[in-house]
Amino acid sequence: MVKYIIQFSTDFHLMVALAAIPDASNNKILMLGPRTSLAIKVASYLQSEFFDIDAREPKVTIFEAFKLLVNQNKYGEVVIVSPFVYPFFAAMAAKKNGDTVKSIVRTDEGIGSYASVTHYYTALRLEGQLSVLGALKRALAKKSAMWVTKSFRICKEMYLFKSDLTIDQTISERLRFILENLGLSKQLDNCVVYVSQPYVVSSFESGQCYADFIKLIAGHCGEGLRFIIKKHPRDDFDYESYGFDVACGMPLETYSLNNSVVFGFSSTALLMAKFFSNCRDAYFIKMDGFGPFYNNMSAMNRNLFDNYLKCIDSKI
Repeated sequence: MVKYIIQFSTDFHLMVALAAIPDASNNKILMLGPRTSLAIKVASYLQSEFFDIDAREPKVTIFEAFKLLVNQNKYGEVVIVSPFVYPFFAAMAAKKNGDTVKSIVRTDEGIGSYASVTHYYTALRLEGQLSVLGALKRALAKKSAMWVTKSFRICKEMYLFKSDLTIDQTISERLRFILENLGLSKQLDNCVVYVSQPYVVSSFESGQCYADFIKLIAGHCGEGLRFIIKKHPRDDFDYESYGFDVACGMPLETYSLNNSVVFGFSSTALLMAKFFSNCRDAYFIKMDGFGPFYNNMSAMNRNLFDNYLKCIDSKI
């Protein structure tokens, strides 16, 4: 039996990593990531070992990284599945346990998997912790590292979306099976659902302007339906104080969305709702500005949104 180590930092990471494992319920799985409601549910369902950690924390030297790569062996016992460029935490955990890494499968981190340097740069600048030069260097380093690890076959990529914009049917079927077995909530059926993201509100003159805007869009694409916010875990805007109903906790993919309309800016969840729920429609808002918006995405991501989602202009 092959042992799988999943290193993740979001619920989406965990779901697509599970979909990359053949028959996840019959394999030994070790989960390394944050203790979310979904992670707890998955660990219980699969009877997996689960360690609550921040998988982005470990810092390694070039020498340590080289030793980890040398330790990788096609005859090993462990397969690491993760969206990380190189999942050092999982590799270090395997080495500490005396296991040899057989292979590394890099799975989706969301639309970031198909991002350009500009896309990464925008995301890093929005986080506000890096200078212009620092964000540019980090974005270039990440894109270069992804290319190197793929070109030298250090990591095998197994993404949900292919370069021709089609969806990988194997991953899709496995993911659908996992979601159905976890149980889909009907809480967001017959609703118009706004999929929130962090850093969006800063592009508006005030919180009230932002609240009025999303209310306007909701009325435009889901008239007559109950309006509810599906809040992103890192979005700190206080929607309740503006009178909105809010759903948080479990990811959008774990809701059935029967007869619902979904809209947002550039969230991966919009694409996931289109493919894995029974939603009536899924819209993205096309808006100018420096933020997590359509114009700052990579060409492939824009093509995915154009191909599968409906567009609403912010100037309606």
